[in-house]
Amino acid sequence: MTENLQHAEHPGKLKHELKAVILVTLFFAAWLGIFMALKILILEGYPIRFGSVSAVLIGALVLAKVVLILEHVPLGAWVPPFSPTQDWPPALSTAFTPKANS
Repeated sequence: MTENLQHAEHPGKLKHELKAVILVTLFFAAWLGIFMALKILILEGYPIRFGSVSAVLIGALVLAKVVLILEHVPLGAWVPPFSPTQDWPPALSTAFTPKANS
């Protein structure tokens, strides 16, 4: 019962989630489609047939959902803080440190 009340409080949440899933899925579908096209072109000269648009779309949907779920996972102690000026060799940290315009 309380779950229904919580969903009623955020009517735009489902719309926002669907929009995010669709946009990220289209992004991954475009890239996986490019890779599929390259694979088809590479295998053109061989007697190997490949071409499954449905596998590309399902893979893109799975990747999109994983990315959207991982946005809400706190990294915490899994990923230590990284500072390029401290952890890189001096030549690299000097080259990649932003400079103020003089």
